[in-house]
Amino acid sequence: MKVLLLDLDGKMENLALMRLSAYHKSLGDEVFLHRLQGKVSLASEADITYLSCLFSWNKSKAIFLRRKLGAAVGGTGYDYRLKNSQAVEEMEPDYSLYGGDRAVGFISRGCENRCPWCVVWRKEGVLHRVATAASIVGDRKEAVFLDNNFLALPDHLSDLEWLASSRTSFDFNQGLDAAFVTPENAALLKQCRRSARIRLALDSVDRIPVVEKAVRTLKDAGFSRWGISVYVLIGFAGLKSDLQRLFACREMGVDVFPMGFRDLRTGNEPMRGWNPRLYRKYKHWITRLPQSTETWAEFEREFTP
Repeated sequence: MKVLLLDLDGKMENLALMRLSAYHKSLGDEVFLHRLQGKVSLASEADITYLSCLFSWNKSKAIFLRRKLGAAVGGTGYDYRLKNSQAVEEMEPDYSLYGGDRAVGFISRGCENRCPWCVVWRKEGVLHRVATAASIVGDRKEAVFLDNNFLALPDHLSDLEWLASSRTSFDFNQGLDAAFVTPENAALLKQCRRSARIRLALDSVDRIPVVEKAVRTLKDAGFSRWGISVYVLIGFAGLKSDLQRLFACREMGVDVFPMGFRDLRTGNEPMRGWNPRLYRKYKHWITRLPQSTETWAEFEREFTP
């Protein structure tokens, strides 16, 4: 049989689709991947079609393709309660599907933080371990971990010890919770010399002291300002909160990655409290603030009464 896998809106490898690919290949089926990048496509001669929709603002497109192609649809953006069968979930991902070889997976699922803009705690429940770094990486030299709160695992040090000894190049691309950064895990992260920069998040003003402490701890462990990046949610809490957190990152001397809040129904960025022109102008420039004195000065002039 011919099996078509449709990746509607993913930017990186889709773990669920890779497992579906491995499952069908184990049955002798031919598997094809089509990355739609948010666009609707109807051409299909497959016997079975699966579609993954990650973002809820693309749900209408997923429903359209389900009706036209008879596709089996899943993904957080369509219905986060749907899951692959146990047989599929137990498959080793088919990394050849995306033409790469870096390991991708979750060491843990769930999160204790109930952030109002996030679906993880609704979808995955409380934090729990589902794998080890070693079981995900295997003999590969590069990995991306998708955990939402890895450092909150009580036994996370065992994974960091293994990563340090294996010399695996890795990235926790969803970020690490600043509240759980300690001298011990910071030292282990520093020992992983081939790891990507450390990513933290600063989503509310009351978290500024927490992130400041984490940054100090990481710098004490040997990380430079270039090795620490902070996701800053903007357009959700209002301009005053956004500016206070951005200025705080400037004082910390860290890289800033602005995360524009998007309405889960429409995909639009509400820009709450912002002048639309300034929001569009500075959303991408903000990433240069810690390095560019000139850009920072212009930014400060525009927003200082």
